[in-house]
Amino acid sequence: METSQESVILPILFEHACKKEFNGVLQNVLQDKDLASKILKNSSSSESESPENPKINPVFMLIFILKKLNSIENFEKLSNNSDVSLPTIIDLLESTYKQYSFISCKKYFILMSELRLLDMINYVVDDSDPPLIIQKLNLHFPHWNAAYRTNIAKSFQIENSKILGKVEESHTQCRRLILRLAMDKSYRKKYLSEQYSNDISRLRRESKVYLSEVIADLESCAGNSSLEKIVNGEQINSSTSNDLGFQLLLDYIQPEISDEALVKFLDDFEPMLCSQPATDLSSCLLPMDTMSESDSESSEDEENSEDDESSKDACIG
Repeated sequence: METSQESVILPILFEHACKKEFNGVLQNVLQDKDLASKILKNSSSSESESPENPKINPVFMLIFILKKLNSIENFEKLSNNSDVSLPTIIDLLESTYKQYSFISCKKYFILMSELRLLDMINYVVDDSDPPLIIQKLNLHFPHWNAAYRTNIAKSFQIENSKILGKVEESHTQCRRLILRLAMDKSYRKKYLSEQYSNDISRLRRESKVYLSEVIADLESCAGNSSLEKIVNGEQINSSTSNDLGFQLLLDYIQPEISDEALVKFLDDFEPMLCSQPATDLSSCLLPMDTMSESDSESSEDEENSEDDESSKDACIG
């Protein structure tokens, strides 16, 4: 079960690790394969923030994931069970775009349509069951009606009816292509043998160009991570500042926030949630208890000697 300390700390650490590409922290945290979706639900673009449910900025996670995606040759084949899958990336892109509008509306809808097509074609090529194809199709390319059109216009603040019309036309064509490929086996066989390879190569190539633009635009407006803001005093969040685990974290990241320090914290942090304190009060005072009176007197004598020498030097000067 996720503790309150984990719910506050892990997303913040993961966000900062994405910004700095701290592979040690990422490998540690991503042992939980479902973390990306958890963080998406807790991102600042979802429901309004509350002290009990602090939100984090998904931009750094999105940048990291897009860089990883862009470095993979056949990224359309990413498993949906992996920590970085096309559906997760599509969700993050959509939620972040609604908040930042990091590229033009035209480029955004083209990129999203290309990524959704790449994901949908996988299900067709794998000969998935019709109910699964329909479920994914309605998620990526829903049937347009008045209510959906209004929702798109409101969500993406589109006032130009021509733009809406073009998006609807493109989505409808994508939907019809997937339906025909799924329904008509002879057409699918011909398409896979004659067009599939060229279409996938073109989609992948164009997507990578847009992804590079998105990464550059996001990096230019990202700013500091939540962890940096808190450490620098830029952001005061009562639920974070009052969290015991976060106060412990502050001891690990002095004088700087490093991958090694955060990994050490994570390694120490999990046992602390379920264990007794490592020391008692007497142990905390032990370093001073072991200091002898002679040590104290010796220290005072050294200080007095240094003062005398300084006085002599001053007189000579």
